[in-house]
This record gives sequence, structure tokens and C-alpha cells, in this order.
Amino acid sequence: MTEAIQTYIEEKFMSLAKYMEALEPVDKCDIEIGKLTEHHHKGKIFFAEITMQIPGDLIRIEVTEENLYAAIDKAKDELKVKLIKIKELRIYARKW
Repeated sequence: MTEAIQTYIEEKFMSLAKYMEALEPVDKCDIEIGKLTEHHHKGKIFFAEITMQIPGDLIRIEVTEENLYAAIDKAKDELKVKLIKIKELRIYARKW
């Protein structure tokens, strides 16, 4: 992973800190990126995978795109949706 890609990932995922604070502690968070095999007929296909473990939940995101940065963005967006959903469910559960 180049320094530019690592910086890009850190900047993108730092914007999710406010959602993760409500779900702390985050036990584990792995981000894996790369290029899929060369067996595709057209162009390169990149992937971004996120595995995040928080108490009571395991979040898994898998995204493929033709552009590495687009895969990272899409994975971040999907993670944001899942974090918001989990946060809302936990808040709702506390009220009952």
C-alpha cells in the first residue's frame, strides 16, 4: 500500500469517528484493499473489504469497483450506513 493510499483511507475513515464513538469500544477493524485476479475480460477490478468487530456485532463490507479510490469510497459509505443503523437500533433498544 502506498503512502498516498494509506493517507486517503485514513482521511476517509476519520469522518466516521463520530459514529464509532457511540459504539465503542471497537474491538477490531481491518481494512483490506487490492486488485482482483487478472482473469477479467475488461480492465482492472479493485476491491475494498472492511471487517469491524464491536461488542455484539460483526460488520463486514465487501466492495468491488473499476477504480481503487471508488472502491474505498463505496466501502466507507456502506460502513457509514451500517454504523448509523446499529447506533439507532441500540438507542431504540435502550428506550425499551
